[in-house]
Amino acid sequence: MSKDAFAADSPYRYLLDDTEFARFLRNVRRRSPDSGLILLRRFGLLHKRFQKLPKHFAKMDTKQAKHFELDMIEDFETKGGEHGEDLAGSYIQDYVKAINRWLDFNDISPPRKIVAEGADESALYENEVPPTPQQLKDILKQADQRARAAIGIVAFSGVRLEVLGKKIPRKKKTPEGLDGLKVKDLPEMTVKDGKVEFQTIPTLLIVRKPISKIHRKYTTFLCAEACEYLQTYLERRMRESQETLTPESPIITADVFHPHHHGKHIGRTNISDFMRKPIRAAGFKWRPFVMRRYTDVRLESALADHLIEPDWRTYWMGHKGHIEFTYTFAKGMLDDNIEKMREGYRKAAEKYLTTRAKKEEANEDKVLATINRRFLSWAGYTDEEIEKQGNLSQLTEQQMQDLIDRKSAGGIQKIVPMAEVKKWITQGWLFVQALPGDEAVIRRPPLLSFALGVDHLNPNLTLGETLGGGQIVRLQHDQLSDGAV
Repeated sequence: MSKDAFAADSPYRYLLDDTEFARFLRNVRRRSPDSGLILLRRFGLLHKRFQKLPKHFAKMDTKQAKHFELDMIEDFETKGGEHGEDLAGSYIQDYVKAINRWLDFNDISPPRKIVAEGADESALYENEVPPTPQQLKDILKQADQRARAAIGIVAFSGVRLEVLGKKIPRKKKTPEGLDGLKVKDLPEMTVKDGKVEFQTIPTLLIVRKPISKIHRKYTTFLCAEACEYLQTYLERRMRESQETLTPESPIITADVFHPHHHGKHIGRTNISDFMRKPIRAAGFKWRPFVMRRYTDVRLESALADHLIEPDWRTYWMGHKGHIEFTYTFAKGMLDDNIEKMREGYRKAAEKYLTTRAKKEEANEDKVLATINRRFLSWAGYTDEEIEKQGNLSQLTEQQMQDLIDRKSAGGIQKIVPMAEVKKWITQGWLFVQALPGDEAVIRRPPLLSFALGVDHLNPNLTLGETLGGGQIVRLQHDQLSDGAV
């Protein structure tokens, strides 16, 4: 196979007759196969429009290159594209970068500070807003099982589309081919007798170095919803095509109507095409890439709620991060750290990623929030005043005591007219004794007992110890509803 076979279908493959330019593209493709094809197309269009071949640029000095780039930018800005359409500044700037990259390869100093107007803007995507969970749900409803599995992986794990399938460069005697996510990249997924099961959910997803844009292995997770979509798709593949899934089998492949490609990896372009169909069917004009942005934006909300750590989001999204990040995550992690990340991802997914109804959990935070709300309500705080206190589960026992004392003017006992004793008792206060002058002493009950509606609690335990030791046996579901928490 020719070493320049990657350009066999390109109308600009004749440019590779220039051996030095062909060598340049092969060097680029060692790091990014797609970038090689993009640069070939850029120089093909430059030749078509300005009659300049790569060898012409290689003979320019810095000043000549500067003049050409400035004239090129002006031509693009005034005449537009091939059909007269307006061109984004970022698109024009890509041609400047392509020329400068070729100049640098030829040991020619590229001109500096050559910038097209709006070079830092993307006219097409600058106002692109990712879908809401409901909009994503609408898209998933329009998708077939393969598209639903692919969208679920990207939208709920944050991986790039090329993780599902991408071209890989030629190495030694191995021909250029395709790679992508494989069955072995989900180590907690088992395939046996036509059935797919996940040992742990959220389940671990490994992005191997060859399919990682940052050229570094990293991991992320799939939530229960994504696992269900993937399970349905893989089981259907095995059932309808009699395919035997092995550790090397691709997670996403061609459909059964393309038997020559079924069971093999497919490229990012093909994956984008079938992901785009349900997006359009649901009435949206987004690119498939917006599914990755959905993850990023939703995890930002989880980060604001302190459900996950900032570095976790960076790691799951496949970004490089700072040097401390590199040594903490990129060098490998302990099992304990993976489990902490898994739990953080689970909470983030349940609250912000999944398109399904959120399940209420009677966890310790919700119990504490319910108890503290009851305390404050009993002490005389209005709902509006309670909401101003923020996250009620984060209030310490001393803070709660101070708030209650402030509202009840301090003290655990008070003297009230005898005629008002009945009213105070119905509000939870306890009668102590009668006083001369038709008055009475009343006192607050033990606060935890009152809030929980239980009579016997160990007085030697703090609130945290009481919760942790199982003293709180039961809270009814309606006590933890949206109205109570």
